Amino acid sequence: MDEKMISLLREWAETYNTESFIKDDPVRFPHRFTEKRDIEISAFLTAWISYGRREHICQKAEELHRMMGESPYAFIRTGETSFAPLRNRPVRGRDTFYRFYTYQDLHLLCCRLKDLYDTYDSMEDAMAAAGPCEDPISRLQQLFAGLNGIPVLRGTSACKRLAMFLRWMVRTDGIVDLGIWRTAVHPRQLIIPLDTHVHQISLRLGLTDQKTATLRTAREITDALAKVFPDDPCLGDFALFGYDINRISSVCVYCASSTKIPSVYFDAAKELGRLLGEQKLRVVNGAGSLGLMCAVSDAALAAGGTVTGVIPHFMVEQDWCHKGLTELIEVDTMHERKQRMADLSDAVIALPGGCGTLEELLEIITWKQLGLYLNPIVILNINHYYDPLLELLGNAMNEHFMRPQHARMWAVANTPEEALRLIQTEPKWDASFRKIAAI
Repeated sequence: MDEKMISLLREWAETYNTESFIKDDPVRFPHRFTEKRDIEISAFLTAWISYGRREHICQKAEELHRMMGESPYAFIRTGETSFAPLRNRPVRGRDTFYRFYTYQDLHLLCCRLKDLYDTYDSMEDAMAAAGPCEDPISRLQQLFAGLNGIPVLRGTSACKRLAMFLRWMVRTDGIVDLGIWRTAVHPRQLIIPLDTHVHQISLRLGLTDQKTATLRTAREITDALAKVFPDDPCLGDFALFGYDINRISSVCVYCASSTKIPSVYFDAAKELGRLLGEQKLRVVNGAGSLGLMCAVSDAALAAGGTVTGVIPHFMVEQDWCHKGLTELIEVDTMHERKQRMADLSDAVIALPGGCGTLEELLEIITWKQLGLYLNPIVILNINHYYDPLLELLGNAMNEHFMRPQHARMWAVANTPEEALRLIQTEPKWDASFRKIAAI
């Protein structure tokens, strides 16, 4: 992980670890309470049902909290008069509470919570009862063993819901997470709450190379985040959320349509297309059926990706368009083609090309200089093809046709892998820089 990515992760963590995060997240439910045991029970039950979309989780959690009333602790301790009716709840058909949970599952979990609070003053005390808590996830698995929704010990589950509950209880900055456990577990013992979505983000960022979302994978990602947030690796959970909000999802690729160029350029085009497809980044290009444009499209599609091509009508009439793209958009003019490609993209990568590619690249740089396009632009300098252009741009700055600050409008990559890393880490251009467009 390079310094630029580390800086971005820290920036995103600071941006999204704020009180405004709470209102749309399931963590809002334990935030309703001030008494420790109410918070513990609200948090554990909310985390237990946290499968699926956040709005569905929050809808079911709202129902659950209406059932518990003003005090989840009182609800659990009164037992037979409160949650016991769940056991014999009259229903039609399957006894479904939420997704694959039944009301009987909820009843059994409430019984286990009652047993715990009959024995200990708090869940934190239960965690600490067997001595120093070296592995908090395993301790929770032992306390709630045999219940539906609690992963078995020594299994491969990433234990996302248990990890999320622990994050809420243990992280102590007092912003989003409640941090009411001060003795049983330290924040550096936490692991990242890992689901498929977080796993895919972590793969893109190089935080893990594990192909499945297991507990081992969660620990590996947490270890990587600990290098950024040493005493509080789960602060990285907010950074990954920020990455997802700001992530690139669609990449415009400028490149040649020539078929006569050396194979080194085709190799790079195929590799770029493969990487874009594997990372589910939509390719936007000029819909050509020849040369590097076709190579990028075919490789992206073969890797399971999608490609949107934008092409003028006259090129379709000449039968120059790729007929196997995910989406084909026909436009009237070349200018409209370039505008639509820019509008559809979150970043631009320029492979080597001739006059058309050079014109597209220089125009998008000009738009960025004028504050009309703010997204990352990466020049993929395969085989040093763009060295003369980069020298020319440098000379333009030396001769004061451009400002030195304008060199930050683009980044240069030597490999497709580096290009993909740069589009994810290059900051967006500030539209206010329009004021320095003129010299």
